[in-house]
Amino acid sequence: ARGGLDARQRLAFDAAAADIAFAGQPVGNLTLGVAGPVSGYALQLALTGGEVQVELGGTGSYRDGIITQNVATGLVTVPGDQRWSLREPATVRVAGREVAVTAHCWALEDAELCLAGSGAGRKASRGLAAQSRGLDEGWAVPSAVPAVTGGLGSTSNGICHAYTPD
Repeated sequence: ARGGLDARQRLAFDAAAADIAFAGQPVGNLTLGVAGPVSGYALQLALTGGEVQVELGGTGSYRDGIITQNVATGLVTVPGDQRWSLREPATVRVAGREVAVTAHCWALEDAELCLAGSGAGRKASRGLAAQSRGLDEGWAVPSAVPAVTGGLGSTSNGICHAYTPD
């Protein structure tokens, strides 16, 4: 890692980590770049070299102890060369221990995987839905999704499967 915050409150930070593993499984290599004023910086993040590839880009700000990160571009490639792209921008807001993500969808051809707005605390709402429109029966929700949702299941042509925790 190199960089930091200068006297004019501008960020210039690059970090890289190679051969990351989680629970004994290789994940890949992570790169992160942040540049610009604290009140409006650009961020690029990439996870490469593993089974799942992730590329995210956007802008963010830090004000009064709150980080607001707008994710404008996103691409997640899973086995089988399924390339899921972020359909519309999403916002992540971090205030202390509270984290919230706005509703957004990831698209693969005519399929989409959508996350309802989420957050921490008593008023948090969470939900996940997958929908396939016009895809063949070979399409499946990425294998990581059932682990997160407790078993979303597979989709079939024109059928929507949804999960909302209790």
